[in-house]
Amino acid sequence: MKIYNKKINIETEKTIKNYKFCVLSDIHNNNVVKYKMWEQIIKKVSKENPDYIFIPGDIIQDANDIVDKDVRKKLEFLFEGLQNIAPTFVSLGNHDLKDGTENNAAGTLRYLKSLETKNLFILNNETIELTDLTITGFSPRFETYYGKVLPGHKDKFIEDLKNYTFKFKKNKYNIFLTHSPLLISLPETFEETNKIINDVDLILSGHMHDGYIPKLIQKLG
Repeated sequence: MKIYNKKINIETEKTIKNYKFCVLSDIHNNNVVKYKMWEQIIKKVSKENPDYIFIPGDIIQDANDIVDKDVRKKLEFLFEGLQNIAPTFVSLGNHDLKDGTENNAAGTLRYLKSLETKNLFILNNETIELTDLTITGFSPRFETYYGKVLPGHKDKFIEDLKNYTFKFKKNKYNIFLTHSPLLISLPETFEETNKIINDVDLILSGHMHDGYIPKLIQKLG
């Protein structure tokens, strides 16, 4: 297994520290994943020595994984290793919101929330405010990801955006974790989306099975 590491420099006019961020996306922890893979990732991240670590969704494959004790142990091993390196912020993706036959999305969220520590944050439509940063995790409902089979997904996505009171600060650097870059940057929903999250400075996503910065970051419009 080879782990690829892509580095991007991002400039801002805001007065903040020169931070180093690490983004891991779509880890899909399940009963097939080996500890060796998480050990290598922890070692790689530790070598980079980031100030903060972000995981924008798809922590597991589906809710049934939470019933498996071995799967839980592997996820806890990864989280412990990461939070020992730097504060780690996790948002939810479509797989984390997927019900299973033995568990459901609510059970998944309860379990993930139980893992929170002073250095590990599970952000389900929540904002953490730091000295010169705000970090928000936005989790639209499961149905918003499946437009081909569930009509009205775009309207539901905008509705979920409007229903959450965001806590962005003009004088801070606002980071927004949302799993799908497709949902947040759809041309037909851009005008409404941009009104709501216009104060966001950096959007971090996954879903495409690679870390992703949606084009909305360009502040179009």
